[in-house]
Amino acid sequence: MDRIPVSRGVCATIAKSTVTTHRKSIYRKLGVHTQQQLLSVVDGEDLSLHER
Repeated sequence: MDRIPVSRGVCATIAKSTVTTHRKSIYRKLGVHTQQQLLSVVDGEDLSLHER
């Protein structure tokens, strides 16, 4: 199982599959399909994607 550090200050690790699952859920909830679309929503450039 691949594990990645949560952050530099935290000793815990989480599985790569957990990150993938949460990422897919966020994409679905925001109505985006790509990382670029996600960044646009986060940056406030394309709020129409989130306002569906």
